[in-house]
Amino acid sequence: MPITSDGVNRSTSYNLLNVKFGYQRELSKHFNLDLSLGINNLTGVQYPIMIFANQLPDAYLPAPLKAVVFGGLNLKYIL
Repeated sequence: MPITSDGVNRSTSYNLLNVKFGYQRELSKHFNLDLSLGINNLTGVQYPIMIFANQLPDAYLPAPLKAVVFGGLNLKYIL
């Protein structure tokens, strides 16, 4: 993708690998459990998350330098 109006400077291409695992279970008649765990950028590729056209050279905003791990827990009560 060009990052300057004349098309001379271009951003490099990249590939991302994201994963997310989930587990759901009905604990009882009134409770449901939902667990999840995910990893974004599993391979740790550095890439720009935003490019501002025709900005100063210090306008480069890098993405995180390593994988980002996240998780979730949801406990649902059913009437």
